[in-house]
Amino acid sequence: MRGLKEQAAIEQWMLNTAFNELQVLQSHYLSSLKIAIAVSKDYVYQDNFVETIQTQLQQAGIDPSLVILGIQESDILGAEEALSTTFETLKDHGIQIALEDFGTGYSSVTYLSRLPLHYLTVDRAIIDRKSTRLNSSHRT
Repeated sequence: MRGLKEQAAIEQWMLNTAFNELQVLQSHYLSSLKIAIAVSKDYVYQDNFVETIQTQLQQAGIDPSLVILGIQESDILGAEEALSTTFETLKDHGIQIALEDFGTGYSSVTYLSRLPLHYLTVDRAIIDRKSTRLNSSHRT
């Protein structure tokens, strides 16, 4: 259990740092600059995850609509229903959600429709396989 608490503390520090750096960049350069941050499933599963994110954003003075939180496909498998509620709450607060590395796990378009996602990144291996197949079919 200690390992999870340490990991959560590191991720909280990482988010604080990212939000503070974004605020500095926005104030000096581009106020509409967005940031995408990968979070682990263990951090997302924390009871106070949404409240922690909201507090960090408020403290840094960041517009939630400029934040994209990413989670890997493999981290949501089997927990789509529970995460859907968390993601909906984040979405209601203006935070965007990205599913990363789609194609590395179960890769079902069905569960994609059940999650309130804004972005989807496709695993490079899928593109490489498709490209190889297309190239092979042109040679015959």
